[in-house]
Amino acid sequence: RDPMLDAILPAVGQAWATNLRVFGHGPEFVVVYEHETAPGVARPPMRMAEYIRFRGEQIAEIEVFVGRTLAAPGGS
Repeated sequence: RDPMLDAILPAVGQAWATNLRVFGHGPEFVVVYEHETAPGVARPPMRMAEYIRFRGEQIAEIEVFVGRTLAAPGGS
């Protein structure tokens, strides 16, 4: 857990999701989105998905799937 948090925490607040699409009916959902980074951040934008399962009002499980890198605007 600690190595994972060490890898993730520096990137918090440097990216955001766009073009969100939510599929499913409670308590399970899949969210597909494009992950964009803030200017100056080296990581390229990419397509991602998350499986989210709730237990009552709380999140019980999340699985994150990293997809392909998206072409830069104006790129091919």
